[in-house]
Amino acid sequence: MSYGKVKICGINTSGLKTLPEKEKIRLLKLAQSGDKKAREELINGNLRLILSVIQRFSGRGETFDDLFQVGCIGLIKSIDNFDISQNVRFSTYAVPMIIGEIRRHLRDNNSIRVSRSMRDTAYRAMQIKEQMLTSKNKEPSIEEIAQEMGVSKETVVLSLESVVEPVSLNEPVFSDGEGDTVYIMDQIGNNDGDSNWLDEIFIKQAVKKLSMREKNILSLRFLKGKTQTEVAKKIGISQAQVSRLEKTAMKKIKEKEVAEMAEEKPETKGEKFTGTAEDMRAAMEKATNLKVVYITTADFDADGNNESFALATDDSKDPYWGYHTAEIWFVDSNGECQCIKKEENISMNDEVLGGGNLFFNYEKHEYQTSSVSCLYGVKNGQPYELQISGKYMNFRIDENRNKYIAEDPEYNEGQQYEDIFFEYDENIEEFYKITN
Repeated sequence: MSYGKVKICGINTSGLKTLPEKEKIRLLKLAQSGDKKAREELINGNLRLILSVIQRFSGRGETFDDLFQVGCIGLIKSIDNFDISQNVRFSTYAVPMIIGEIRRHLRDNNSIRVSRSMRDTAYRAMQIKEQMLTSKNKEPSIEEIAQEMGVSKETVVLSLESVVEPVSLNEPVFSDGEGDTVYIMDQIGNNDGDSNWLDEIFIKQAVKKLSMREKNILSLRFLKGKTQTEVAKKIGISQAQVSRLEKTAMKKIKEKEVAEMAEEKPETKGEKFTGTAEDMRAAMEKATNLKVVYITTADFDADGNNESFALATDDSKDPYWGYHTAEIWFVDSNGECQCIKKEENISMNDEVLGGGNLFFNYEKHEYQTSSVSCLYGVKNGQPYELQISGKYMNFRIDENRNKYIAEDPEYNEGQQYEDIFFEYDENIEEFYKITN
């Protein structure tokens, strides 16, 4: 198995040693003065730190061996750049560096990557579009936007397309308000009859109690790969009626399937809540009828118990920018759920490490060209909003030093975002602004 494996990259992790803080400082002084043996000993003595970090990135499509190697790079950078004169524990500095290195690896190896310059061009184009729409009372063309920006129209088109959020197959395209919703999936044909779960054998076994019209619709939809629109034209009814009849038939089949499974499998009762990621998601899905688009589970306050933050949405979006409206939910270590806040224009989320604690961070678009970072932590088992929440943009670790960095969400006179630096105070569990 990958999670919790004993041997990683040929190293028996069960026999790894740890170093006391005083020994780390002694070896750091020697290593930074050029002692290669001390440097190697320091690396070997902090490999357990890497193991504790990479466990957070399980399920990301990367092997633990690869993550471990990338984590070693972050550890080496920490050793080379750590300032011994600062009254800071080495692990406090090293952990964010390791996390940053792993996240950079995952980002760079992602199939979808958008550069910062491309995003800035897109947001600038959106800003100009809004300004021209207000001044001229009509929507400008791509050529007009490109001329105003001083770039080619191809650049404008490419940049705008790069920041468009992917559309889900479950995106609704029509609803009559009575539960008969038509989704994008319903308008896409399916020619892969071998991989579809509703194959001909299952049809023969499961649709015996359906009407002839229901059987005909299911056969056309799932065996012949027709869209709802094509089925509606073939049998002479509306697409909404096809959708209603299809859902009714599918409900009958699923009810029959559930009944058969209940007869085959013994009933399980009284399963204990363990606080795992699976438990947290199950509790969240039970607490709300909304779609859970993101949930992160970790020991946020370092008390030995897991908590979760989640974004849940009904798929409603801002009509102009197209960002999600979502509710921010919190799940405590007992599985109790509570809605913290309802936000609009949410585009992404992340985690930020401060000292030994984790903080939940999501981006909320409040400006035409940028967003603000909203941060939540956990104290005494309950969530709280940090003081800097909603004031700065793109809050993250500055990997070259033991500081955090964010940006002013508004352009300065030079049409640039101004960098702002922070440090974390473990006593008050807050980030505070400093002079660079």
